Amino acid sequence: MSSRADTAPSTDIAAMLGPRAGEADGRPGPVVEGGRPKATPTSWPREVYEAGGGRKTALSFVVLLLLPFAASIAPMLYMRLTRQLWLGTVGLGVLGLALGIIMTLLIIQLAAALRLRIVLGERAVSLRLPVARGATPLLRFKSYEVPYDEILAVETRREVYGGKVAPVLMRATRIVTRSGDKIVLGHYNEHDPDVSLPYDKIAHRIAERAEIKVADFGTVRRAAHQKLLGLVGDSERMPESEIEELNRGHARFMRGLILVLCALVAFGILSDVFLAKGG
Repeated sequence: MSSRADTAPSTDIAAMLGPRAGEADGRPGPVVEGGRPKATPTSWPREVYEAGGGRKTALSFVVLLLLPFAASIAPMLYMRLTRQLWLGTVGLGVLGLALGIIMTLLIIQLAAALRLRIVLGERAVSLRLPVARGATPLLRFKSYEVPYDEILAVETRREVYGGKVAPVLMRATRIVTRSGDKIVLGHYNEHDPDVSLPYDKIAHRIAERAEIKVADFGTVRRAAHQKLLGLVGDSERMPESEIEELNRGHARFMRGLILVLCALVAFGILSDVFLAKGG
């Protein structure tokens, strides 16, 4: 009797508490180990990385502002050449070439600002990235959906373009999937990172959700024309001593260039002074 009386209250209490969490809709309740609920997988918040509205508006405004001038260069050159008006034609051609290069770069940056997008979801990362990757992306884009459990590695390395005259150091990040696909997230300048698209932060966020570490492969030398054209080229590893020598050589070149420019300015001023005195 006493045992039955002891167990009855517990049954009544269990009935009063109702079904356990998840059992009301037919799902099993939480697994209990040692009297404590078993830890459930981490629920990652959704993070979206894309260009801000200010950048999109500014690039659109500049492109629309320069587009009429760029479009009018070709008809003006055609008219001058057909009428054999050579005075000023060479200067107009140089201006058209420079404006064409600037417009091309602006349109590429505008397309990247409007279309490039990285979304870190709860279980997968959604990517819309340029097909041709490098310091300057091109106009073709491709979308990816990569689950975190399919990510084998997240890699980063520093890429050096050019020589002592104009060296460019860019940090590249990419994802390697278990199927062997290599998806380049982007390139950024370590000394001037993009606030809207912080690729270093994005790489570490993806690695954290995939439960792996970011692998740093050091510094390599790349050819800019191969990168822009999508050609496969050898990546020559560079030690830190060679990078320091490259920076010193660039500093010497810039000092020499500044001295030459100062000498030319001084020569021009002195020439004007002597000509004025002679007159």
